[in-house]
Amino acid sequence: MSVFPRAEALSPQDAFRCHALIILLTCSAAAALCSLILTPLVGLQGLDTVGPVLIFIKSVLFVTWVRRRPEAFRLVGLIELVLEVVTGAVKLTTVLHIDQLSYGLGGYLNWLPLIYVLAALVVPGRWGLVVSMGIYGVLLVPGIAFGLSAQVPAGVKMLFGNTVVQMYILHAAFIAFFALLGQAMEAYTRAEGQAELQARLANSDVLTGLPNRRQLTVWLERLRAPGAGAGCVLLFDLDHFKAVNDTHGHDVGDEVLRLTATCAREAMREGDLLGRWGGEEFMAILPGCPLVRAQSVAARLQASLHATPHPLAGVVTVSCGLAEVRPGEDIDALLRRADAALYRAKREGRDLIRISA
Repeated sequence: MSVFPRAEALSPQDAFRCHALIILLTCSAAAALCSLILTPLVGLQGLDTVGPVLIFIKSVLFVTWVRRRPEAFRLVGLIELVLEVVTGAVKLTTVLHIDQLSYGLGGYLNWLPLIYVLAALVVPGRWGLVVSMGIYGVLLVPGIAFGLSAQVPAGVKMLFGNTVVQMYILHAAFIAFFALLGQAMEAYTRAEGQAELQARLANSDVLTGLPNRRQLTVWLERLRAPGAGAGCVLLFDLDHFKAVNDTHGHDVGDEVLRLTATCAREAMREGDLLGRWGGEEFMAILPGCPLVRAQSVAARLQASLHATPHPLAGVVTVSCGLAEVRPGEDIDALLRRADAALYRAKREGRDLIRISA
């Protein structure tokens, strides 16, 4: 799996992370802008305004980058993460060892826990925990040095030591929270994926990958729902399929069924519903399709099969039966008419299209 996937290759999880990163960077830009607007009230001046200005510009540029190139979201996130860690470590070292807490641990350092949010977004799974622990180790160095330094007066250590310890406990809590949240999300994603797989299997034909009879029945119910409008049902059946199995074996028979499914997919219009009705019989539900256009769909299907012979079985042909939906008609009656048209096509020579009476 590529570290920097293309936009069209983003998984749903990566798409979520990409959008979350945009939100986080947008919030960062908004916070920096608010700081600049409130500068006269809080007394910031000179160099104190440089940080918010740089954060605002950087965040706007990164948001623009990710919005234009979503596939680069992880790269942008990693750059942002490195900048945040370096800036945080420098600021923390300055406060503890140069200013010696003359300004307290407020200001920029209040935002440090967001580093772990960023790490969880950019580096998912167990590696995210490893990265977060590495960041924690980097930020822990100035604190340990503060406690061990002979240059820091004992009174300062006693006065602010608890605050420093509480800050590191808070950081550890953030790491633990995102680690547990990550595990919960992975478990949820696995369960959701398994549920989706089971749902697809329950409504799909294993051999051809097409929807099965159960799914087709659901679609037929919708076709007959009030307000569904016009439509047609196309039943088509492989001609002489038993001879294919008897002559070439069931493996070739399975290949012929898959070939038929492929050609049928290509013949369908956008919005048409195709499935395997059972055995060598397939069904296409054509919503909003009059008989003339339904005949064109069936003709495209036959032409596609004629143009794509199987290496062993040769040209595959199908007989087609069409039935147009009638107002007030139930599904069983609709299917009986389509089935009757199909068998009339077989009786009259096969490889034909017949319309129900």
